[in-house]
Amino acid sequence: MGDRHEAEDVAQEAYLRVFRGLAGFRGEAQFETWLYRIVANAAITYLRRKGRFGELVIDREDDPLEVEADVRVAEQAADREELTRALAALPISLRRWSC
Repeated sequence: MGDRHEAEDVAQEAYLRVFRGLAGFRGEAQFETWLYRIVANAAITYLRRKGRFGELVIDREDDPLEVEADVRVAEQAADREELTRALAALPISLRRWSC
């Protein structure tokens, strides 16, 4: 944000959005992913209102399908990382898979 007071304003707006939307959180995404998206959208909205963001970035908050796609991609990446860690923890003899 570049300014402490603006960052506090965005944090407050994000907190309100989280509070209002918490009942609708279905758990299909990780909470951190959901929270990140809300904070990012609050910052984008704030900067647009101040005329400091232009039209380069689309506020995806208005399109639930786009937000859902973002969440799915983030969850898939987290799942891949978790799977990679789990496989690395296996003994070498169990890491091989043959048909």
